[in-house]
Amino acid sequence: MTVEANVTTFSEICWVSICPIGGSDIQIEPIVDTISIKPGKKGVEGIPNTKGGRVVRYIPQEDAVLSFEGYCVGLGVTTGDDVSPTQFYVDPENAANSDPQSRVISRNRKRMRIAIAFGEEGAWPSGAHGASATDKMAERITFVEGYLTTDDIDFTDKVHKQSFEFVVVPFDKDGNGNIKYEATKIGGSQVIPALGSYTTANKF
Repeated sequence: MTVEANVTTFSEICWVSICPIGGSDIQIEPIVDTISIKPGKKGVEGIPNTKGGRVVRYIPQEDAVLSFEGYCVGLGVTTGDDVSPTQFYVDPENAANSDPQSRVISRNRKRMRIAIAFGEEGAWPSGAHGASATDKMAERITFVEGYLTTDDIDFTDKVHKQSFEFVVVPFDKDGNGNIKYEATKIGGSQVIPALGSYTTANKF
């Protein structure tokens, strides 16, 4: 199938996968309603000199913030109807799908990879962490070394709604980037490859 030449927006649908380091990718787009991606301001500052001019100082990039709102009906940590990020906030070192699911709040934190993908209908048949479909316009932004810092629950509209937020530092301690952008060209035939396992030795 050849891509439509008049595709000008990615609308209505997107794909989201999260993965704890050393774990498996989990598709959460079925429970997500809204997404906000703030990759972090790369600021500059003008410093006045004695000639009345300015020299420019680079300000280190701020942390990226990924905000989601969604409707969760459980505490599952695998792809499915009861999937939820909550266990990765409460006690990520012991997240599991035991039944019943019971976790006590802890001080544990765990690094996460978050992949957010956009595209035409059917562009990501295996989810945001998989490969894009041939001859489909597709785009993916992947964040690694992220931490789930917020998991708020709201019932003011008589529906169980959650607002959760990941914070991602833009670089690791060696200066390597933690954010990756990928896209296929309109009318092209290439695919965006599937992400590898997320481990201490491999980010993307």
